[in-house]
Amino acid sequence: LYATSLAAVLVFIFTVYSFPIPYPAWLRALFNPFKTFLTVDDAEEIIAQAEASGVPDEAKPTPTSEPEPSPSYGALWRTIILSSFSLLESLTWLALGSYRAYNYSQTPTPDILPVHIALPFVTALTWLYASVKSLTRYPRPTPPYDLFTLFLVYFTAGCVDWAVLLYEKATKGWPWPQRIVLAAMAWDWITVLLLLIIILGMPLGVESARDGGLVMEEDYTTLWGWITFSWVLDLIDRGTQKELEEKDVPELSPSFQSKPVYQRFMEFQRSTLLRQIFRANLLDLTLDFVLTFVSVLFSYSSPFFLKLILDTIESTPNTPSFHFRSRAYIYALLMFLASVGKAEADVQHLWFGRRASTRARSELMATIYVKALRRKDFSGVVGKENESKDKQQKVEDDGKGANKAGADTGKIVQLMAAGGIRMPVFRRLNAFLAAACPLLPIDANRIANMFASAYFIYSAPMEIVIASFMLYRLLGWSAFAGFGVLVLASPLNHLLSKRGVTIGRGLSAARDKRMSVLNELIGGIKFIKFFAWEPQWIKRTLDARDYELTWLIKDRINSTLFSLLWALAPTFVSIVSFLVYVWLGNELSIATAFTAIALFNMLKMPLNVIPMFIVMLLQAGVSLDRISTFLQEEEVSDYVSTFKRPVLTNAPTSEDTKIGITGGAAFMWNKVKEKEDAKGKGKGKGKSKPKASVPAITVTAEGEPTTPVTEEQFELRDIDVLFPVGKLTLVVGPTASGKSALLMALLGEMTPLSLPGDSSSPVHLPKNPHQLEPTTGLHNCISYCAQSPWLEHATIRDNILFYSPYEEDRYQEVIRACALQPDLDILEDGDETEIGARGVSLSGGQKARVALARAVYSRTKHVILDDPLAAVDSHTARHLYENVLLGPLMKERTCILVTHHVDLVRPGAHYLVRMLDGRIDTKGSITDLEDQGVLEGIVEDSELERKPTEDGTKTPSDDAETVAEAVAEEKATEGAQPAPDHTRLDTDATAVATHTPLSKRKARKLVKDEERAKGNVKWKIYKTYLEAAGWFTWVWLMIFVAGYQGIGIIEKLWIKVWGEHYHGDSTTLAPNLYSAYGVDHSDTTSHDLMSSSALRGLMSNDGDNMLLPGLPDLPPAQEHPLFYVGVYAGIGVFAALVSMSNSIVQYWGSYK
Repeated sequence: LYATSLAAVLVFIFTVYSFPIPYPAWLRALFNPFKTFLTVDDAEEIIAQAEASGVPDEAKPTPTSEPEPSPSYGALWRTIILSSFSLLESLTWLALGSYRAYNYSQTPTPDILPVHIALPFVTALTWLYASVKSLTRYPRPTPPYDLFTLFLVYFTAGCVDWAVLLYEKATKGWPWPQRIVLAAMAWDWITVLLLLIIILGMPLGVESARDGGLVMEEDYTTLWGWITFSWVLDLIDRGTQKELEEKDVPELSPSFQSKPVYQRFMEFQRSTLLRQIFRANLLDLTLDFVLTFVSVLFSYSSPFFLKLILDTIESTPNTPSFHFRSRAYIYALLMFLASVGKAEADVQHLWFGRRASTRARSELMATIYVKALRRKDFSGVVGKENESKDKQQKVEDDGKGANKAGADTGKIVQLMAAGGIRMPVFRRLNAFLAAACPLLPIDANRIANMFASAYFIYSAPMEIVIASFMLYRLLGWSAFAGFGVLVLASPLNHLLSKRGVTIGRGLSAARDKRMSVLNELIGGIKFIKFFAWEPQWIKRTLDARDYELTWLIKDRINSTLFSLLWALAPTFVSIVSFLVYVWLGNELSIATAFTAIALFNMLKMPLNVIPMFIVMLLQAGVSLDRISTFLQEEEVSDYVSTFKRPVLTNAPTSEDTKIGITGGAAFMWNKVKEKEDAKGKGKGKGKSKPKASVPAITVTAEGEPTTPVTEEQFELRDIDVLFPVGKLTLVVGPTASGKSALLMALLGEMTPLSLPGDSSSPVHLPKNPHQLEPTTGLHNCISYCAQSPWLEHATIRDNILFYSPYEEDRYQEVIRACALQPDLDILEDGDETEIGARGVSLSGGQKARVALARAVYSRTKHVILDDPLAAVDSHTARHLYENVLLGPLMKERTCILVTHHVDLVRPGAHYLVRMLDGRIDTKGSITDLEDQGVLEGIVEDSELERKPTEDGTKTPSDDAETVAEAVAEEKATEGAQPAPDHTRLDTDATAVATHTPLSKRKARKLVKDEERAKGNVKWKIYKTYLEAAGWFTWVWLMIFVAGYQGIGIIEKLWIKVWGEHYHGDSTTLAPNLYSAYGVDHSDTTSHDLMSSSALRGLMSNDGDNMLLPGLPDLPPAQEHPLFYVGVYAGIGVFAALVSMSNSIVQYWGSYK
């Protein structure tokens, strides 16, 4: 009856849901969270569209329809079997219903109710639905989950029917039903089992044709393989047969790849980041919750059945009959089935939790990365206002202000950092961060781990509620007396939790400071080497690390106290409960005592998990606040970000190609806007600082490098200029007049003081890479060559191409025009020569010409060059002018050139802008300025600016306030100035003498590829690890580990002694108790130890039933139960203290 009713309800829901009718808004909102976040087909379509068009992610249409699969032979025969057998079942039940109705009409019987007559007809309708649905869904080869659910209900009902028959036959001796009934039951059960097997053999998806290596079998395995996780066996087999290489590991599933996950994640915009992540992963979390609840129910069914077994054993007479034995066996079988169900529920809910964790991490990483591309650059600005604070003030600020706005590169790395992953994309943009990237599970990974551990949130309260209810059934209200211990411990718990939040914030701030120091150190390593500042910077780095370790020690102490508090809680709960139970005059019988102990032992897990999870939750909250603060930082203006622009594919118009700044706009360097809290803190902060790619370095009187705290604010005022399209424009002016700042303002690297931020922006910056000029084939976007060239750790060719398609003729023309051919002829590997991060193995002139070649090679309409001629000699400068600026590569291209070589480039220039004190002093065409007699004065001033450089005393960059690393760059160039511009890479004479054509050998690598060790781990590695922590640490660690395991064995032995002292002689019962009520039901080691012959030899066989010889006589357990409870509690307290000592030793070893 119940199975048919449930099946009818499911069929009704499936039928209504399949109709395309407009549902109410509240109903759609109710079912929306249960839709799949991202299917494999949708993810593949998003990836395919992105690869085909190259359009940014925001412009992609979201796929809504599932592609119709082509018919296959397997789908055909599955459809025939499912439909035919379902139809046969429907006809059979219809015949049964008709037979019952006919008999009832002929001979009405009071025992037959109308519901019994209607039942077969309802069942027939459900089977008819299965038959029709099997036909209508053809040719889909994927499993029909509605039919799978329906068949599973009938299969479970059939198993229950057979179990009831066997139970009644075995325990009560009832006769078997008629053979026709047994045959019908067998037919129905076998049919349902066959249909389930067919559905379980269906694949979850149809593999699409795509290039690449192995596909993720998880997406295309059968339903049975997904339930049992047997799809992992292929990877395990490959790993056992050979050493796994990258090609042996399947590709990441499209539904987990960053591009489609991020695009779908942005569709779930909510008011807070937490709500957005929760909504995007709600289906996985819901399934995790349901399966966790099932797992908890199965888990606590074990002590329930054990109680029934104990009661059966206690009530068994001296000569037990088959009836008693059968009942015990049935309870044991049900306990086994419950364990199997718990195992399956556990693996499934863990899989859904891990899937939510992986997606949450990918969503956060992609969101942070996109924000890093959109946000304003605050490098060198963040944290400078705290330089003058004393140490105590720093400590207070670090604990409370770790989430302030503004993030330098070190903090961004920590936001994105994950356990053991170094983010190659971010490292590609900032190669110098490779050595500073932490291998710690921070921020994004910490939040993702919360999703993987989310089942603790609902499993622990579930277990506590169920165990409390069962304890109440055993001990009455005495069970709740023990929970008063938790109430008394709540103030201390609150204090430690609050302290943990403060310490977590301080630790995060300390890590940010340490990362900032390392970032500054690695970025200016050449400058530090030149001035022999290694001792000062080593001290500064170690001080930052010591400061971080101070917070880390506080965190470890707080965690240890927290763990000790909750490790003792279960023991004291059980003690108080037993004391109250006995004081109320109740007898603590063996069944009551050992069942309660089993439940209290099961309570240890949730009670011990709660503090750990609270700490994790508080730390994740700090990380979430940090990420939320970062995501709320100010972004660049709309005209700068390609993400915020509409995708234009039409031919560019004159308005689209306009480039310049109009309306007399003003700009200043980026600064962090501090938010004042309720008490008005933070006033006076946020003073503007000059932007710097690498923090500026100065020298104190003692020779110690420091970072300047305050600098004079620089601003651009009254900027109104439109650069001629397709012409060469010169930007000139004295040092620090704002030439590079003008380019930075145009590129969006300065904050506009009067910018509306909409389409009427006074800044015109063409950044539409999908607009293509039909006549020239140039893209309507820009390429930029900075004053301090930015180069990747790659080959010279890769730096020039910069992911653009390789065109042989154009590439060779660029090489010749940029005067790189002589350098490539000298280099042993030619253009395949690897250069270090930021081009450390090249001279200043070589770096400038490689960066210039990259800007020229790209097919962009507009080229912005920030003084590339300053790093080369006069002969090379003329070569670049004649072959690059006036050559065919720059034909019909807009070129904005900052330079002091006005006299050299004046003949080919069309327009000139002169900067003075942050304002445009002069502007106009070259012809007009010559007619006005102004040009000669500008040329003379520029020659005076360039004169010190030619004499070997090159002045700093004219815009040192814009790029602080120009100081180090100019110092390095100054030291290398006497050498010719075509300075070679440092290659030994032997390599040059044995020069071999590049096509006949493999190019050398500047940095060798990381090699992976194979085979077993060598003893040297273990020894290094052991010596790092100290030998005494490992000795104490082994002592505590062995002691903790020994205490577990002693606890089980004491349970056995306790059981043997009930009713004088319980030798037949006691051996079964330790395994039933041990601390860990899965501990087979202690089971084997307890049943070993060596241990049994220690046991006494005399009338005293002593466990070990020599022990004093113990009182009976019925008369003195508190004695045994007290010893058991003492063992638990001692175990908690040993566990805490073990944690302290581990923390000490990790600290060392």
